[in-house]
Amino acid sequence: MPEHGRKADRMDLTGIWQEHKTFITLVIAGLLVFIIGQVIISELYPVDAEKVSVSRSRREIQRLEVVQRDDLVAAEEDNEKYAAAYDSVVKRVNFVPREEFLLVPTESADVQYFRIVAREREALVEWPKTQNITVANNLGMPELSPTRKKEIERNLIALDVVDRVVGLAIESDMREVGTIELVPNLRRRKTGFIDELKVRFKMTGTIAKTAAFLEKLQFEENYLVLSEAEMVATAGDRNLLETDLTVSAMTVLQGEEE
Repeated sequence: MPEHGRKADRMDLTGIWQEHKTFITLVIAGLLVFIIGQVIISELYPVDAEKVSVSRSRREIQRLEVVQRDDLVAAEEDNEKYAAAYDSVVKRVNFVPREEFLLVPTESADVQYFRIVAREREALVEWPKTQNITVANNLGMPELSPTRKKEIERNLIALDVVDRVVGLAIESDMREVGTIELVPNLRRRKTGFIDELKVRFKMTGTIAKTAAFLEKLQFEENYLVLSEAEMVATAGDRNLLETDLTVSAMTVLQGEEE
């Protein structure tokens, strides 16, 4: 470019600067302020870092939701296993009275009680006499007959236990069942969720027949528990054993009882 042309351009730029320097200065200053502001904002409020943090948090929440769902499924499966195990234990230990020892709603409870006790006395006391086997006449029932329905029901459950145990003693040809009593006074002992009814027996028989009776009690009556037993030889005959035993009937409580 010729020398006079470059001089003309410098004069034009000088003139523009002189005429608009205030405006140009403001524009440049504003641009600097904007740039500085962006730097400050980026330092104080790192938008990219916040986006990364939000994304990370979202992934963590999603992972936790998956873990929680897995834990819930595992807990439900464990609960089903525990419920099945509980039901299995209940079926093994729960004593359920037989139908012939349960009251029916179509007849008064006391009439049914007297009839059932009379039936049991005939089977467990009178008939064994013909076999030279002596059984306590009261069968463990109280001298004064119960009047409340709840008491009658509990006495009949105890009578079911007596029927099973004395029946095995008769089958085993034990010589005598001299004492039968409810422990303690037919009141059930509640331990945790187990309701325990105890009946005590004192009986006499030979060593062999006592062993046969105890074996039958353990293996034929799975719902009865031999909780206590003591055996001593009689003074007159060393081959005879006097056995003092307590049998428990366990009931698994399904709810609150009186």
